[in-house]
Amino acid sequence: MRVWTRDGRIVAVGLLDGPDLLRLTVAPSSRRDTALADRLVADLADPAHGVLPTGRWAVETPNGTLVQARLTQSGWGTGESWTPLRRDLTAPVDRPALGVLPEHRRQGHGRAICVAAAAVLQELGSSSVLVCTESTRVAAIATYESAGFERLPPRRDRIRAA
Repeated sequence: MRVWTRDGRIVAVGLLDGPDLLRLTVAPSSRRDTALADRLVADLADPAHGVLPTGRWAVETPNGTLVQARLTQSGWGTGESWTPLRRDLTAPVDRPALGVLPEHRRQGHGRAICVAAAAVLQELGSSSVLVCTESTRVAAIATYESAGFERLPPRRDRIRAA
C-alpha cells in the first residue's frame, strides 16, 4: 500500500491488487487538485519514485479524477473495464441469516452475503459501500444489484506499456 499525504492528511491511497494492478483512490476534496494529480502521475510513471517497478502496469482510478485525465494525457492507454456499484447505508439494512453450502448456487446466497456485509459495515459506522468488479462479470453485477447496490458508470484502467 502507498499513501500520499499533504499537511498531515491522507489525500490518495494506492493498493497493489495483483502482480500488475494498482487500485488508486483520491480524497474527494482532492479529486481535481492539479498539484496532486501531477505528483501522482510522476510517481506512477517513474520506477525510481518507488511506487511501481518497470514493466506494464494497470492503474484503476475513480472516474472524474484529474489524475485519470492526466494519465491519459501522458500516454497511458485504456485497459479493462470495471463496474463500480454503490450501496447507501444511511437507511437500515436487514441482516439475513447465512448458512451457505458450497454446492448451492443461484439461490440468493450471494445476495444474502452482500446484504450481511453491508449491515456489518453500517454497524461499524460506514455511510456507504463501494465495490468494483470486472464489467464482463454480468452475474456478479446482477448479484450486487439484487443486494441494493446501484450501478455507476464503468471505469477503465489506465495502462502503462512495458
